[in-house]
This record gives sequence, C-alpha cells and structure tokens, in this order.
Amino acid sequence: MVEKIGRQALDNYFACKFKAHLTLSGARGVPSEYLNIARDQDRSFKSAAQQKLLKTHAESAPKRVTLTRSLLSVGYPLILEATFEDERLQLQFDGIMKVDGASAIGPFHYAPILFYPGQTIRRPQKQLLEVYAVVLEALQNRAPKFGVVFHSGHTEARVRLSPDASTIQNVLQNLKGILGGDIPALRLNEHCQICEFRQQCHAQAVKEDNISLLRGISDTEIMRLRSKGIFTVNQLSYTFRSRRIAKRAKTTSTPHHFALQALAIREKKVFVHGNPTLCCPGTRAYLDIEGTPDTRSYYLIGLMTVAENDAGTYHAFWTDDEVSEVNIFIELLDQLDRMGRYSLIHFGNYEIKALRQIRQKLPVAYQSKIDEAILHSLNILSIIGPYVYFPTYSNSLKEIARYLKFDWSDPSSSGLQSLVWRQKWLQGERSYKDKLLQYNRDDCDALRKVTEFVETIISPETPSVSPIEAYFIHTSTLSKDKDQSALFGRKPFALEEFSRINECAYFDYQHDRVFARDRAAHRSGARTVRRAKDLSRRINKIIEIRKSNCPKCGARKVQKMREISRRVIDLKIYQGGIKRWITRYDANLYRCNRCKGFFTPTGYPRGSRYGRALIGWCIYLNVRYGINLSRICSIVAETFGIPIRVQAMYRFKAIVARHYADRYASVLREIVMGRALYVDETPVNLWKSKGYVWVFATVHAVYFFYKDSREGSFLPDMLTGFNGVLISDFFTAYDALDMPQQRCLIHLMRDLNDDLLKHPFDAELKRLGQMFSSVLRRVVETIDRFGLKKRHLRKHKAVADRFCRWAIETEFHSEVSKKYQRRVDKYREKLFTFLQHDGIAWNNNNAEHAMKCFARYRRFADGRMTRKSVQDYLVILSICQTCEYQGRSFLAELIGEGESLAASLDHAFYGSAEMRRRTAASAHD
Repeated sequence: MVEKIGRQALDNYFACKFKAHLTLSGARGVPSEYLNIARDQDRSFKSAAQQKLLKTHAESAPKRVTLTRSLLSVGYPLILEATFEDERLQLQFDGIMKVDGASAIGPFHYAPILFYPGQTIRRPQKQLLEVYAVVLEALQNRAPKFGVVFHSGHTEARVRLSPDASTIQNVLQNLKGILGGDIPALRLNEHCQICEFRQQCHAQAVKEDNISLLRGISDTEIMRLRSKGIFTVNQLSYTFRSRRIAKRAKTTSTPHHFALQALAIREKKVFVHGNPTLCCPGTRAYLDIEGTPDTRSYYLIGLMTVAENDAGTYHAFWTDDEVSEVNIFIELLDQLDRMGRYSLIHFGNYEIKALRQIRQKLPVAYQSKIDEAILHSLNILSIIGPYVYFPTYSNSLKEIARYLKFDWSDPSSSGLQSLVWRQKWLQGERSYKDKLLQYNRDDCDALRKVTEFVETIISPETPSVSPIEAYFIHTSTLSKDKDQSALFGRKPFALEEFSRINECAYFDYQHDRVFARDRAAHRSGARTVRRAKDLSRRINKIIEIRKSNCPKCGARKVQKMREISRRVIDLKIYQGGIKRWITRYDANLYRCNRCKGFFTPTGYPRGSRYGRALIGWCIYLNVRYGINLSRICSIVAETFGIPIRVQAMYRFKAIVARHYADRYASVLREIVMGRALYVDETPVNLWKSKGYVWVFATVHAVYFFYKDSREGSFLPDMLTGFNGVLISDFFTAYDALDMPQQRCLIHLMRDLNDDLLKHPFDAELKRLGQMFSSVLRRVVETIDRFGLKKRHLRKHKAVADRFCRWAIETEFHSEVSKKYQRRVDKYREKLFTFLQHDGIAWNNNNAEHAMKCFARYRRFADGRMTRKSVQDYLVILSICQTCEYQGRSFLAELIGEGESLAASLDHAFYGSAEMRRRTAASAHD
C-alpha cells in the first residue's frame, strides 16, 4: 500500500477517483498495448524536452534534488526532476524555472514546468500545475501566476493558474481520505478505454448494475439520480415516461433520454422515440477516416459506395506519412465527383472535422468540393442519439453493429487498437497495413448495416406489430401517466398517514371542528339567469320633495323655478330574494330672494345614479366570489335589466375602499393584539411592475396589504406590540423576527411527500417521512379529540424532541435526506411550538385560506392592475374575509352601512359646496 501521495496518484485522481483508490491501495492492473506505447512515448518526449530546455540555459541545472527553501534561495534558473516531500506528499516535479517577482526567497520566485506530449492542454494538466503551485507557494510564500507546459513539437505554452487554492486543497484532502481508507464511488468514464483496470472496473460495474455503464451520462446527472434514490440501470429504466412536446415549446431540441436507454437494455429491444426521418438520395457513400488524434493527422480514408441494387464497392486511400495526407483527400473528392449525385454517410463528427481541417491545405478548386461534400453529408449518429435506442450501454458503432450480429475480422479491433497497429507499421512492421485496411473496410460495412437497419425501423412502410412480438417498439405505444401537475384536486400521497393528516388540515375541517365546532354550514341558493333587457325606466316609487330654507343664508323666501326630476336605480334585498327598485325624485329648483343663489331642496339626490344596495351587491360579487367587473355588468344587465358601465364600477370600488379605511386600520390593531398571527405572501403582476401581496390572519380577522418586494424588513415595525406566536411557512424573512414562532408542518409534510414521490427508492428519505408522520399523526389525533389545548398537547413534547434529535444526529447519505436534516436542525425550536400554547395551530392554513380569495381574483386581473387598484381591492377584501371568519355576512355589512355609505358616494361625486352650486346652475340653464 502507498503511504504518501505522489505524481501517479494525482494523475490517476484527475483521470478517475476510483483509479486513485486502486493504485493507492496497492492494486495492479494489466496495461494494454496502447498504454505501454503511450508510456514509452511520454518518456521519450520528456527526455527530448529536457535536452532542448538545457540547451537554452548555459548554466548547469540541478537535477534530481529535493526542494527546500534554502535550495530555492540559491536562485538557479532551472531545476529538473526535483522532489518535494512532507508528511502527506512525495511529489516529483518535471521541473521549475525562475521568473521575476519578489518572494520570501529573494527578488524572484519559481513557476512549475510540465512536459506533456499531447497537442491540446486539458484540465488535468492545468490541475497538476495548480498542485505544483500550491507546493511552491508554501516554500517561497508566493503563488506563481502561471505554469509552463512543453507540449507536442516542443513548443512552450504558459497556462494561467487560479489564485484560489481551495479547489486544490480539497483535492489533496480527498486523496488523504482515500489514502486513509475512504472508497469513492465507482464511475466509468472516457479514461476507462486506456486504463489498466478497465476489465476489473467494468466487471464490478456490471455486477452492481452501475448507472455509469451508460456512456455519456454526466457526473451531475448521476448525482441528481442518486438524490432520488436511483442507483442502478434497472431502477432508471422504470422512470421513463413518454411525453408529448408542448404546442408552445420555445425549443424543439431532442435530448438523449438515458432512462429510455436503460429501458431498452432491460427489455432487450430497440426503441424508437419521436418521428425521425432518413433521406439518402443518390448513390450512398459510407465514409470512415483513420487518423492519429495526438498529431491531428490522417493516413487512411475508406469509402464504400452503394448504388441502387449494388453489392457495394470499397475504395481505400492510403498515405505513408503526414506530408502526403492532402493527396488522399484529393483522391476522395475526385471519387465523389465521378459518382454524380450522392449522399455521404458517416458515424459521428470525426470525419466532418477532418474535412474541415484539411480544407485550408487543399487547392482552391478542391475547397468548394469539400463544402459540397459536407453539404451532402449525413451523420447517422445524429439520428440514433435522440431517436433510436439500442439495448447497448453506448451508441458506439462497435456496440450497435455487434448487437446487429456484425463481426469484425479481428475480434480485438477498436479505435485504440488501430493506433497501436499504425505505430507498429511506422516502426517497420509492414504486415499491419493489411490489418488497418481490413479494419477500415469492416467499419464501412458496419456503418452500412447500421444505416440500413435504422432506415428499416423508422420507415412508415414497416408493418406495425404488438410490442410483445416486435424486435423494436415505438414509444408512442407505451402507456402514458396521467398529468400530476394540477394545482387543485386530490393529491396522491406516498404514505397513508400523510393522507389522514392532510384531511385534518383542510381549512373547513379545522375551522368548523377545531376553532368553532358549533358553527353552522353556510348554504347558497341558485339564481335564475334571465335575458338581458333594459328595464331601468320602470318606476317603482315616486317621492315628491317640498321646498326648504336656503342652505346658504337660511332665508325662507325663495322663488320656485323649473321642475326637476332624478331617477335612482337600486336593488331591494328581501329575505327571500332581490328585485330591481327604481325611485323617481320630483322637486323644483329654487332661487333665494336674499342671496340670489340657486339650490335644490334637502333630500334631493345630487350625485350617484345608482343606489347603495346595487353598488354593495356588485362589490360583494367582485370581492366575495371573485367575479370580474365586466362580468358583473353583464349579470346586472341580464338579471335586472340595468345597464351599467365598467368605468363606474371602478369608481365605486375606490369609494367603498376609502369608506372602510378606518375599519381597515382597526383590523390590523385587532390582529396585533391577538395571541396568534398567521402570515403568508404571494406575488402579483401589476401593469408595469411586480409586487407582493401579504396577509395577516387570526381566527377572527384578516388583513391584506401590498408591498413592492418580498423583503421582510418592515415586519418588526408593523408588528410592534405583538406578544403572541407567529405562524408561517419556511420563508427566511421571518427568521429575523424576535418572537415565538411556529413553522407550518403541513408545508413540511407536503415537501416530504413530493420528494418521496420523486425519489421512490430513497430508503433514508422514506424512513424520515415515516418517523415524522408517526409523530404528527398522534398530535393530530389529540387535536381532533380535545382541540388546541396545551394541557392535552404537552405530552407529545418529548416524542417531538426525540424525533428532532434523531433527525439531526442520524448520518444520512442521500442529498435530499440531508436537505431535510438541515431544515430540522435550523428550525428545531420552531417546529413544535404549538405544543406549549393554547389555541396555536400546527399549520398556516388560516393565512393560506385567506390568500386563496386573492388568488382567485388574480387569475383574471394579473398583469392588468395598478398599485392603487390592488390596494383598494385589498382593503375591501380584508373586510370581506374578516366578516367570513367572524361568521357574519359581508353583503349585510355593505348594505347595513346605508346612510354612511350613501354619504361617501354623495361626497365622492359632489364633495364641495362649489360643485353643488355648479350642478344647480347647470340644472337652471
């Protein structure tokens, strides 16, 4: 077993954490031919790079020395193969070089050097340089800003290093944990192709049915699935749901569904998803290019041409070196020209990248031919990826073709093996050229077989059979789950106890049985809708008003002028119904002989054309039942034959809100004086902005108000003098309030239930839900029997404390369980506060029920309200909900305000003596 972390451990960790565990634990794998060749090339490249670097420094460079501060302070321009060692590291540097910049060792400091034979500097090389930088920073008290990489062609590149060393410290800490016995999770990745532990890890992954067997699945996706309790390919296969694309979808992307891939593996059948099309006009040309990725060079092009009713002709274009690689592409383009109309079929993006890369090296005449070839190209993988799912762990050509019973001439054939064969051919073993040519021809044949199979199963002419008999299945034939996204209606529960607890949390059940058991149920009658007709000219009552004294000077001697009349359209509300009631007021206009002023007699209606009962009934429909004002106008016209304009309705709403302003303020004072306050908030879209509607509620009162933001900084001032318990959801704005608080347990239960439905295989989360529901069910049963009485509830305090302690101290592994563990730990003192008080509910349904009334109004008014209109509405809604909570009729409240409300209406239209005089004068004229 390795005792310290070295260069090999770091390289392995950056490639694969599980490989780092295997090497640090002393395991030995079987390196492939490719890996042995790559290691030989690394050593040769390193030696050549060192020789070239030494030529540029006339002074001698120390080699194979131990790095210390005293050695660095000497100031050597270059140090090669230096070693650093401490209690956890035994790290060998390729080299370090002196650069300008003062440090603890002098007016200079050192930057790390890395020898890398590849052309492209990738993340592992940068991470290794950052580890070197952390070590050098400890020696010279200055972190180098860059590292130097000598890569392919012995060119020098400077790599900027991150100033934040926390990521590298985490890497070293993780490696220390692995060295101490921690075993990271097994995850297959791209490095597995060249790893010496490939067979061992793959066998273990197959045994575990590890999700990382699915090629291309990211670590982020694996972590997301693990958080749902999905750890195997078989479990993942049960999560696929065939969903239709939304009609208004902004994007029409077709991602690869790993759940469907897993389902194909489980069922051992091919699945077709969506409606793919495959169009290959003309002669089909199956293209496969062989090259060397490290040098970005190409040495072999294979082209299988298949005309109609043709067995196919194979063309091979070979080059011995990089100098003549342009010639094989010219030969390829000439061959395509001779074919006339064609479709160039390839697998993946490698061939297209090669054509685009070589384009700049070709003569101008052939560059346009490259463009034409790309235009006629078809990547068959772009159809397989999102649409066709084979029962294979990857979409590689080798796996898919072998599933279709195609065999390569050499069983060991692969992309890596072809690089080995090419290297051996370059070393003089000429027999490997035949192997490469045969391998390339097999690739073309495999591509043809895969293309023809895909064309067959997606063709509309393919006869459809039952899914049981078919070797391929279209996902449209799979059963679809019902939509679970409805906002209202009965909700499914993962645990039976959650269902019972939820029934006891309904507002009607709680309000009628727990808070006021003797409250009678409210009933509403049906209303007959009649045809709209203007009946407002039919007079029900005529009132004649005699003269009175002059309202200005009090003189009795007045002169009678012309006759005036006004109709007031109103409703008369009986115990058994409502009827239209129109009153005509007849009077005369008078002129005072003393002051010469004009006036109408006292009692003559001066302003509103509509009576208080009609206005009150319209406001009642709008606020109590959430009917918008335009519909109310239609209802009034159809039911009573009274035409009314929407603009007048808006004015009436503002008048009523202003009338109840004092009552509105008194509701807030009443709530603050109570022993329990329920609070909630919801967003609202205004005409040109966005805001939030807040609600304070008790058992007997409701207070709505508007704020521009969701910040809770105003709450301490607004709740000054409140000495009760605040009941709320888990919104963090309430955390800063210094008062006893109770968090809504029904919120916690619903969140748990939703996550249990999303993560059906998470045993830890299910155990947590069962423990919580067991505690809460007993508490709810006690409340159901005795009400919210402290003397009956306090017996549950010990059980609740034990649950909180268990949830906090238990070691959970799934991320979703840890999320609830953190929530319980944060709100431990606020989850079961109601057990120690009388009349404090365990949920926030009082506020939520009140908020539903505004939500009903928001459905048709969202985005069309102004700040003033929503504030007026909230004033009236507060009075309406307070009446409901107190068991009083809001309509009776509106109609019962008879004279005062009429005075408010009168003042709104004719609020000054000057306005009344103008009205009288206009009547005289």
